[in-house]
Amino acid sequence: MNALMKVPTLTMFLALFALVPVRAAGECVNFPLATDKKDADFVFEGTVKQVVPLEGNEVAAEIETHQVWKGKVSATTTAHYVPTMDGPSLKAGERYILFGVRETDRLRKDRALVGEVHKDTIWVPPCSGASRTSPKLVKQLGRSKKPTGVRQ
Repeated sequence: MNALMKVPTLTMFLALFALVPVRAAGECVNFPLATDKKDADFVFEGTVKQVVPLEGNEVAAEIETHQVWKGKVSATTTAHYVPTMDGPSLKAGERYILFGVRETDRLRKDRALVGEVHKDTIWVPPCSGASRTSPKLVKQLGRSKKPTGVRQ
């Protein structure tokens, strides 16, 4: 193949490669709701009362809990998270369904967080950790219970 033939072949290859869809590095994978619920330590719905920046990139959201599907969650609880391009990004006054996990040494290390582990802290991970409340999600989650400390 002579030099003149290589240029059009290379150009055509690059043009075809440009048409192949590429996923962004931060794009989330959508798992079924049942998987998200199974993998979470806490699943609950509530209204964010306030959002407070903490040390480093950590944020705490104070939440008035309305209903709980998994775990022991009090009527007023705090959920911690690190805002990323994949969420969560909680706003005061908004209602969310949250899928949380217990704080561990590994979680703090993986997220490069400063400070000590707090055993009772609920962490909301990126991607499937928080969703705006919707009747469809509430129905899919099934029967709920009241938060801890609230009469059934």
